[in-house]
Amino acid sequence: MVALVGVPLVLPPSGSQAPSNGRFGVLPVILFAGALVCALPAISRSSFLGWTSPMVLALVGAGLILGLAWSDQERRARVPFVDLRMMRLRGVWTANLVAFLAGVGLFGCAAGLPRLIQAPPDSGVGIGASPSEVGLLMSPIALAAFLTSLCTDRLYRLFSSRSLLVAGGLISSASFAGVAAWNRLERPPQQPS
Repeated sequence: MVALVGVPLVLPPSGSQAPSNGRFGVLPVILFAGALVCALPAISRSSFLGWTSPMVLALVGAGLILGLAWSDQERRARVPFVDLRMMRLRGVWTANLVAFLAGVGLFGCAAGLPRLIQAPPDSGVGIGASPSEVGLLMSPIALAAFLTSLCTDRLYRLFSSRSLLVAGGLISSASFAGVAAWNRLERPPQQPS
């Protein structure tokens, strides 16, 4: 709330105006918000209720309908809320795809790795770590992210964004492969009796 009130007081006006009076319609914003309000709970509750749950299916269906209605409104708008025509540009859709995949990997690390580490040893995958131990084991990830953020500007001046992206993907993949190999070496598969 403080930010909402503070932004108009602190930030000066930009001075630039969008074409055709710079106002986008309220309906696309409502449709977009409605699609998110339906899709996000469906995704978050699907692990508890199951993907075939009537509630999850109804939310996914409503989210898809609202999303399609939103994209139709956006394509016809003079001043779109989100200009979907830009997604046709190769640089835009590839950047968005890479950001999505990186986000999925980051979420998988943040959500999946602690569960893996906390799983009981008799499950064959975990080490039964306490939440404090998980925090300690996960701290190198946070430290590496912090240190990398300090030198990002220099890295972008020395290397192309594509090479940095590939290197980051390879390092992330190698680290996940290392966790899987460590877990496999630490706990050889049980022989059926």
